[in-house]
Amino acid sequence: MAGTLGRIGQLYAIEARIRGKPPDERGKIRQSKARPPFDALQVWRRTIMETLSRKSDTMAAILYVLNR
Repeated sequence: MAGTLGRIGQLYAIEARIRGKPPDERGKIRQSKARPPFDALQVWRRTIMETLSRKSDTMAAILYVLNR
């Protein structure tokens, strides 16, 4: 889980650095810097969802985030 939280922290740090920059620049930075940790989170999500009951609190939290 620490790896997951670390990747989320990376995404927040990237967003903090690009805040206020023009949209096209933010998009380029997101593609180059945020894509790898985001993709890793997607792999984690797919892996963990295969092991959880649809009725578990963790699954409910994951589905909540995906729907936002």
